[in-house]
Amino acid sequence: LLSECTPEAANHLDLRAPGFLSHFARVDLPEPDQPALVGIVESKVAFLAHKYGVRLSPAVVTEALRLHQWFTPYSGLPGKTLHLMEGLIQSRAESDHPEALLDTDDLYGRFSHDTGLPRLIIDPVAELDPAALTAFFRGHIFGQEAAIDTLVDLIVSIKAAVIRRGKPLGSLLFAGPTGVGKTEMTKVLAQFLFGGRDRMIRFDMSEYQDLPALMRLTGDDGRGEGLLTAAVRHQPFSVVLFDELEKAHPLFYDLLLQITGEGRLTSATGRVADFCSTLIIMTSNIGTATFQTGQAGFGARAPGEAEVVNHFVRAVQDHFRPELFNRLDRVLAFAPLQPEVIRQIVDREIDLIQHWERLQQRQVQLDIPPEVRVWLGEQGYHPQYGARFLQRALRSHLLSPLAEAMNQLSDTRPQVVQLQVAGEVLALHLVPREEAAAADRLGLINRITAVRRVYQQVQAGQVCLHLQNALDELQQRLERLRRKGKEEEFWREAATAQRHQRLQAITGRIDGLGDELVDLELALMARLGQWQVQAGMAGRLTLWEEHYRDLRMDLMQMAFPQYNTVTMGLYGHVDTLFLMEKAYRQVAEQMGFSLKVSYVRHDPSHDEGPYVQVPRRAQAGDQLCGLLMTGHGDMIFLLLREEAGLQERVLSSGETVLVWGHVKDLPLSAYVVPTGIHRQEFFRQEKARRTFRDQGGVVDSKYEVDVPKLRFGAFLNRYLPQRLDQAIMEHLLRK
Repeated sequence: LLSECTPEAANHLDLRAPGFLSHFARVDLPEPDQPALVGIVESKVAFLAHKYGVRLSPAVVTEALRLHQWFTPYSGLPGKTLHLMEGLIQSRAESDHPEALLDTDDLYGRFSHDTGLPRLIIDPVAELDPAALTAFFRGHIFGQEAAIDTLVDLIVSIKAAVIRRGKPLGSLLFAGPTGVGKTEMTKVLAQFLFGGRDRMIRFDMSEYQDLPALMRLTGDDGRGEGLLTAAVRHQPFSVVLFDELEKAHPLFYDLLLQITGEGRLTSATGRVADFCSTLIIMTSNIGTATFQTGQAGFGARAPGEAEVVNHFVRAVQDHFRPELFNRLDRVLAFAPLQPEVIRQIVDREIDLIQHWERLQQRQVQLDIPPEVRVWLGEQGYHPQYGARFLQRALRSHLLSPLAEAMNQLSDTRPQVVQLQVAGEVLALHLVPREEAAAADRLGLINRITAVRRVYQQVQAGQVCLHLQNALDELQQRLERLRRKGKEEEFWREAATAQRHQRLQAITGRIDGLGDELVDLELALMARLGQWQVQAGMAGRLTLWEEHYRDLRMDLMQMAFPQYNTVTMGLYGHVDTLFLMEKAYRQVAEQMGFSLKVSYVRHDPSHDEGPYVQVPRRAQAGDQLCGLLMTGHGDMIFLLLREEAGLQERVLSSGETVLVWGHVKDLPLSAYVVPTGIHRQEFFRQEKARRTFRDQGGVVDSKYEVDVPKLRFGAFLNRYLPQRLDQAIMEHLLRK
């Protein structure tokens, strides 16, 4: 009577039936050493190749052994390698080209198919580009650059085979608030490493808070194979996610120590689940309650990367036992999502919605203009709940109304979903595509007509007339000199010749764009029924508008060069100054400007006056009373000029603090700090032109807007570019 089993199964049998194994003579069969392994595999593979008539590259055997020893160290050798090689040889023998050489390319393809591991991970020759890998993760995860960089480093280490084997490929803890991408990152890892998001095995640890529930993971509840051990045995190449780790029963941490340290876990039935080919991910909200991102809702003071990492690492280290913390390869801190990140997620979610199968079947097309996307991002932003709050906003404002409208739709014609913001709600209308196309045709005609009328007003405005008059004067002077035979005098004056050239060029552009617009309008009217032609003309009009924007800026540059310099002083509540500084700098950077910042402190003893500019925020004993932002760029003064005046901020506590803005089209060296700015009486001289709340909401009397939910940073992002465009048009249309 012969019997065989693994050492783990023998130990389990001895526990269940003591003395039973004493009836057998035990023979231990250790795994052969490396030379013996190679010899056994080569001999068997040569026999199989001869049997099936397949030619084999000599490197295939040694490479197959390397792959199994590195990526499946738990598998018994040489059996696992022989099984793989037999399958490869049989497949080649049954293929259309059995005479072709079976080489390492075939081996990598088969191993990748069986395990899910990508070719560029298992093939030592294939190049893994960290930049391309980073771009892959950034295409799925937004706003978590530090976490992405850490994961890229881990994957590069797996590729380079510099990690220690005999344990999981990695043991990572994702820490951070809810809704910031921790679970999504885990799914993306499973997709990249093992070929699909279904390769993620997830355990919600809030379901394992008591001992009976915990015993289900290893089968100690007497109900058969354990949930955890069975899942890993069934799919050893996977990402194992322990979600909300801090909610698990304390004894689970002992199981986790065994998994992360030895890469193995034995079920109650004695079957061993090996975790050496898995990536262990744990998520936790530890530290979220005490994490401070600055004043709530302001959006301007984002914590630095090091600050986020240090906070969550300390919180994790304080919560978990030292031996468990030391088993973690990385603690990845996920920062709260900022409004601009939510806006990116809105675009991705809308793109996914547009590819819904039901929309494709009903031939329904979504028409979501940029202003609706911005509005959805604003409605879906919450500093505490991240992307989950956005998902609720999308369901409430877009998906539920869309589903209701489609359920009531009886028209079988292709439809266009038109959306527009109507106060606090989103207006949704389903319009037959033919009617929408007709409306688009009419809208295009009206658009061109309106643009032409405004353009003609710009041509008749003070700026264009002034430039044309300046050119006429130079032309008359040139003509007089030409009649006297002294034309070379005109061209010898370098400044005059250069100005003449610039004026000729820009007036030529003014006339050329005007003629192009008239031609476009006439061509559209002549081909009214040809929609394909009109679609092309819409593109031409968009291109024309881009050229027109460039022309407007060049006109302003020639007429008002002093507006390319600005110095803005902000004075008042110190913490608010720092927050506003960040907000203004973010807006300026997004528009291609750069602001340099210095600070103002009150020092009555200073020889040059009571206000001293310092390059740093504050030193011990400083009486900081303001900051100065100076910048240079195309019409930057017009961007910030209307930010002058008193602003009122309502803190989360209900307290009100004040900041006064002072904007001049001057360089920093010519700017003078207003006298008495350090005194409270100074701020009582005028009424606040703007009030903004930390909880959300901005009222601005100068801009004549009242937005109840918008926060300060988002308010600047929305309105400052608009006000710049309005200011430019006001100057160009001025008679």
